[in-house]
Amino acid sequence: ALLLSDLNTKLNKNYGVVTPVVVCGTKNVSLLGLQTIDGLALANGDRVLLVGQTSKATNGVWIARAGNWERPSDFNSSLNVTQGLLVPVIAGVTNKSGLYSLTTRGTIQVGSTLLDFENTQKRHIQRVATSAALTMSLSLS
Repeated sequence: ALLLSDLNTKLNKNYGVVTPVVVCGTKNVSLLGLQTIDGLALANGDRVLLVGQTSKATNGVWIARAGNWERPSDFNSSLNVTQGLLVPVIAGVTNKSGLYSLTTRGTIQVGSTLLDFENTQKRHIQRVATSAALTMSLSLS
């Protein structure tokens, strides 16, 4: 029988997508205790993507806990955390339905490599807006 964790590992390895997170934090947060991020009060066990940590080595996916937060099994080693990894976001006031991509290059050591993420949905919207503005500008010329 294929376990959910096995399926997540296969999806991550083959397609570069982790299990969705509940919310994405874009500012530095403590990795201790349940708190409110992007307008959502976290529950024990919620998956959270952090992209704005002061120490970028602590960016990435976490499991919120009443005590110390922990890394999930699909975001804990260089085998499953690679450039281009996609992280879907389910909820939140600002980042709901977002899709973040890990842009860090090279071999990643979770916990020590500085991790950078890009909101790919926002980038796509900016490209469409720029393209539309350019088209309008050319039409008016």
